[in-house]
Amino acid sequence: MNYFLRNIILWTWCLPQTLLGILLYIILKLRKDIANVTQHKDITLITTRDTKLLIGISLGKFIFINESKLDNELIKHEYGHTLQGYYTGPLYIIIIGIPSVFQAIRLSVDKKFTYKQYENSYPEKWADELGGVRNK
Repeated sequence: MNYFLRNIILWTWCLPQTLLGILLYIILKLRKDIANVTQHKDITLITTRDTKLLIGISLGKFIFINESKLDNELIKHEYGHTLQGYYTGPLYIIIIGIPSVFQAIRLSVDKKFTYKQYENSYPEKWADELGGVRNK
C-alpha cells in the first residue's frame, strides 16, 4: 500500500483520537508549552515543556511527551499506544484511552495503588509489547 493511501486510512480510522491530538496540540501551542516537534516513524512527536499536565500521551498521529521524561523507552511505549489505536480505530478512546487515564489518576491519588500495578494493566502492558519496550 502506498504511503499516501495508508496515511489517509489511518487518519480516518483513528479520527477521534487524532482530533483530540490536534486539540491538545493547539492548547499546548497557545500556552507556549511546546518545546520541540519532530517526526518519529509515522507520527509527530511533540515534546512539551516541563509541566505537570502530562508525562506522555498518544493521540492518533501525535505523541506528546514531557521533556523532563523524554527517553527511548517512553517513546517506544507511547508508540505502542499509537499501534493500539491502529488496531482499535475509533474505539481506542473507550478501550485504551479511558482505562489508561483512570489508572494514571488512580496512581496519583491512591497510595496503595503501585506503579507496578499500573504498568501491568492491560493498556500499558500491551503498549509495551507493541512498542518493543524491554521487559521491566
